[in-house]
Amino acid sequence: MKPGNLVKIKRTSVGVPINSIGLIIKKVHSDEYHGAPGSTGRYDIWDVLLHGLKVKSRRYLSQDLEVLS
Repeated sequence: MKPGNLVKIKRTSVGVPINSIGLIIKKVHSDEYHGAPGSTGRYDIWDVLLHGLKVKSRRYLSQDLEVLS
């Protein structure tokens, strides 16, 4: 996933229905998650410009986005 990718939103949120289309603008944050002992994971937060909605942009985790192109 990188800026310029067209994405589909895989989860619903206030003002943004599931399967909405957007364009990744930039990576906002990237970090390691250290939760329960023995579990680690990486998460990235993306700023997404949404198409055809009153909400102009939102931030999403990689797991909430599906790359279309």
